[in-house]
Amino acid sequence: MEQLLFYKYDDDKLIPVLNEPESCNAQAFWEFRILWLESKIQQTNPLTIKMVYHQQFYNDNNDVYFNYGPIFLNDSTSIEYRWDESSKTLRGQYQQSKLNKAQILSYYLTDNDYLFINSHYKLLKVVLADEKQRPWLLDYLNKVKNYYDH
Repeated sequence: MEQLLFYKYDDDKLIPVLNEPESCNAQAFWEFRILWLESKIQQTNPLTIKMVYHQQFYNDNNDVYFNYGPIFLNDSTSIEYRWDESSKTLRGQYQQSKLNKAQILSYYLTDNDYLFINSHYKLLKVVLADEKQRPWLLDYLNKVKNYYDH
């Protein structure tokens, strides 16, 4: 994973003001799902970052070497960041984007499936209603349950 790190001079100190993923990539065999996110700075005033991302399930229960499920999330969004003087950080304007802070964090913390499930619960409800994707989601949820129960 690579990161976009932003700093600002505050009086005579250089302080960190924002840390966002630049690229995240978790492939099969290491995770229960395959994910990819890439960020690019669109403009600097105000700071606007475009994030392109996708996710799909992976099933390692079969003898098939690469048993990738359907891509259930394939999208992009732009996030504008504004200066917040009280916290001395750049704050994302997530209400205007398709991702929120917890969803972005789920790309950082790829081994925290509970964060992914909680931050994407609305999407997962849609996936559950899709007959083709439902078995993949149920398999994923079962793997997560079994993994974290140990």
